[in-house]
Amino acid sequence: MIQQKTTFQNLKEFLKLEEYYPSFTHLQCLFNSEKIIDEDLKSFSLILEQCTNLSVLYLNLRRNQLGSQGTYYLGSALSKLPNLQILKLNLYENPNIGVESASELVYALAKCLNLFDLELWFNFYIYEQDASEFYSAFRKFTNLSAIKLCLERMNVRDQGISKLGFALSNCIKLSTLNLNLFDNNIGVEGASNLGFALKNFTNLQSLTLNLNQNSIGDQGISELSSCLIHLTKLATLTLAIRFTQIEDYGFTNLSSALLKCINLSFLQITFPKSFYNLSDISQIKFLNKIYKMKRLVCLKCYSY
Repeated sequence: MIQQKTTFQNLKEFLKLEEYYPSFTHLQCLFNSEKIIDEDLKSFSLILEQCTNLSVLYLNLRRNQLGSQGTYYLGSALSKLPNLQILKLNLYENPNIGVESASELVYALAKCLNLFDLELWFNFYIYEQDASEFYSAFRKFTNLSAIKLCLERMNVRDQGISKLGFALSNCIKLSTLNLNLFDNNIGVEGASNLGFALKNFTNLQSLTLNLNQNSIGDQGISELSSCLIHLTKLATLTLAIRFTQIEDYGFTNLSSALLKCINLSFLQITFPKSFYNLSDISQIKFLNKIYKMKRLVCLKCYSY
C-alpha cells in the first residue's frame, strides 16, 4: 500500500519499518539534535535507497555530528532515487561538514534528473581558495525550476557570490530563486556581480534575497537593483537589506529600478534603520515611486 505522507521524529523510529520503505512517496524526517554520526547516516542511507517511489523528501539533520562519510552515503542514496522531485535538506550545525564534502553532496544531487525543487541549508566556513568546486557544482542543476540556498555566515565574500551567481545562471529553467546570504562579507563588487549574473535568469518569476549584514552600500544596491529591470517575468520580489550601509542615494536608485519592473505584483522589503533616518521628503519620494508601480497588489515594508 502506498503511503502518501509519513513523518518520523527520530531515526530509530524510521529504522523499524523496513517492510514499508518501497511504499513511501512523501517523507518528512525530523532528525535534528539527535547526536547522529556518520555510521547512523550510513544505515539510514542504505534504507533510503529502497524508497524507490519517493517523490518528496524533507530531511532535517540540523545540529548533529555528521562529517564527510555521512554526506557521501547520503548523496549516493539520494542519487539513486529515480522519482525524487522535491528535496529539502537541512545540514546546519554539523561542524564536521566542510566545503569538500558539501561539494560532493551537491554533485551527487545533480544526478537526480527528475528533481525540480531543491532547498539546501549549510553553514560551514568557506576559505576562498577551496570553494570553487562547491559553487561550480550548482551548474549541473539544469532541470531545476526552484532553488533555495541558505548559506548564512559562511564567508562567501565577493568572489564567492559572483561564482555562485554565474553557476546558478546555467539553471535555465529556474523560475524561483531564494538566496539567504546573511552576514557573508559581501561588498559592492559582490552585489554588482550578483546583479550581472541575475540578468541571465530570463525565466525568473520569484526572487528572494537576504543580504542582511553585508556592506553592499549605495553603489552595491544601485548596481544590483538596476539589473532587476532585465527580469521581465519577475512578479514576486523579497529583499532584506538591514545593516547594509545604504543611504539616500542607494534608496533613490532602488526605487527608480523597482518602478521599471513592470510585472512586479508582490514586493516585500526589510529596510535598514538608515531608511528611517532619511528626511521625510526622501522617504515620501521613495514610497511615491513604489506606489506608481501599476501591477503591484501587495507591498510589505519592515524594519527590525
